[in-house]
Amino acid sequence: MIKYVGTEIVPLTKHLAIDFATMPAWRGERPLSERRVTFLLRELESGCFYTPRWAVAKLGERTIRVNGQHSSTMLARLDPFPVGKVTMIDTYAVDSEVDLGGLFTKFDNPESTRKTREQLGALLPEELADLSPSAAERIAAGMYYGRTRFNAGAARGVHVLGGAVQSSPPFALWAQDILKGRVVGRTAVIASALLMWEADPNDCQLFWRRVTDEGDVNPNNPTRTLARTLRDDRGRGSVEEMKALCAKSVQAWNYWRRGQMIQKLSYRGNLPEAE
Repeated sequence: MIKYVGTEIVPLTKHLAIDFATMPAWRGERPLSERRVTFLLRELESGCFYTPRWAVAKLGERTIRVNGQHSSTMLARLDPFPVGKVTMIDTYAVDSEVDLGGLFTKFDNPESTRKTREQLGALLPEELADLSPSAAERIAAGMYYGRTRFNAGAARGVHVLGGAVQSSPPFALWAQDILKGRVVGRTAVIASALLMWEADPNDCQLFWRRVTDEGDVNPNNPTRTLARTLRDDRGRGSVEEMKALCAKSVQAWNYWRRGQMIQKLSYRGNLPEAE
């Protein structure tokens, strides 16, 4: 049987964090992930790490950690240690190892975890409240890559994605139109469109309308050339492939703004500035 004993709120100290991080854990505990520890450290540094909630189980004379491995490990490594924080520790009592195993499965259960797109919806500004979760996720990813210029080492969490959308709600609202296009509705395209929008919102909308309808009579018009490039692209969506597609889109935009024609777009390993 699993019995909930109670929850204690205690001052968070380095000594407590070390004790908890080194406490015996149940055999189902996942391996320590340095990536997860780094993520929690970034949350702390950005002011988004609040009261951690840990849990232990009592089985006879044994006290076993069943939740809190990564946050306690992150905190145990800090020097200096943050002051003025507390932690919540839930305590359970179990009669057997079978009960202990059942209790362990109650934490971080994927069936109850909110998906990224669901968390992102809570971070959208009011004017984007009607944006569908899937559209919000795709637009946020595109804006994130545009903001970071495809820096693969940049932090990418749901708060970062939400911040990208919040940085330009008018663009995010307009970007819904891009998603409707069979050819242009991709993450790399949204990233390039953000760079163009910041150069000239009106021209940006006109440019992508021309790309979408392929209405220019000259096949070497940059909008026609870009439409062919997007249609023929067979990349699998790696960051470098998306960066190449974004670079070609910006290149087409620059030629279009200058009134120059171009037969073929190229990628030379860098992302040009949107003129």
